[in-house]
Amino acid sequence: MNLTELKEKLLSAEAIKSLHFENEVKLELQNLKWNNLHSPYFEDPSSRKLRELDIISRMYFEKEIKKDVRIISDIVLMIEVKSNSNYHVICDGAIDKNHTPKEDNHQIWFGYDSYMRNKKIIEILKKTELKEQEKRQIIKAFNKWLFPDSCSIVGDYCPDSFDDIKRFSAFRETNIGATKDLDNSVIWKSFLSLNSACEGYELFEWANMESDFLGDIDYAIVWKTSPLKALKSFFRQRALRHTSLHKILVVDSKLWEYSSEIYPIGYFRLIQRSVMGHDENWIDIVNTEYLSQYLANVTTHYKEFFQKQQMKRFL
Repeated sequence: MNLTELKEKLLSAEAIKSLHFENEVKLELQNLKWNNLHSPYFEDPSSRKLRELDIISRMYFEKEIKKDVRIISDIVLMIEVKSNSNYHVICDGAIDKNHTPKEDNHQIWFGYDSYMRNKKIIEILKKTELKEQEKRQIIKAFNKWLFPDSCSIVGDYCPDSFDDIKRFSAFRETNIGATKDLDNSVIWKSFLSLNSACEGYELFEWANMESDFLGDIDYAIVWKTSPLKALKSFFRQRALRHTSLHKILVVDSKLWEYSSEIYPIGYFRLIQRSVMGHDENWIDIVNTEYLSQYLANVTTHYKEFFQKQQMKRFL
């Protein structure tokens, strides 16, 4: 086999087709001015092994609310791209968005720990040489800084999830002749992978926050200064930053809505519900033919939110 023949075989291989599919998605995002990472890795929170995510796309916005106090809000698209062209995805169990709470993006912020009785910051403080009284003062101060007037300092700058989309709680993945069970479903595997990727992203963010937090305390101890004074730096640089993660699966499968009749759709939100009917997790599933329309709508949604809050994009 000569070089030309080898190249032709490689170009027709599934591996090349997969990379080409991912690059097509990345190009759509680039055209909409997203900052993209192709094939980043994250630590799986269960196995602690590295896993690959196809694409991460980000936009960063900021606003100075008073002197030296600057809110930063990130919107991050977590994207899997899967070829499943021989299968159709049929949706059922429609959910009326007007009768259920709006789904939240996966959100990361230092201040959310206070809702959990400061469990994470307590564990971080255990790694220091501070006295118990100093630890209590730090927790009390951060709660005051992050919730002035009992309201979240970043609350007005966290975007709602994109919601101009149909919602379903049930799906089937079929090639008409056979239907995949849940464990073998491309849709379900991607659903689990995207949720793990979000948890891994959060672990990464918290590891960085812990490192900076402990670094400021070490500085205070070495230079014999107030830990609270040193932690003001952490407050400005880390605690005023909020991240929203939006999960997307792009497929070449045809998507259908079933309700006595069957109708083609371009994209939908698959919602995992508990036995009590509560929304647990969700991802948006997009057919590649409708990707441009979907991404344009998502981008407009988030940009309009940040514009309304008078936040400026800085990256």
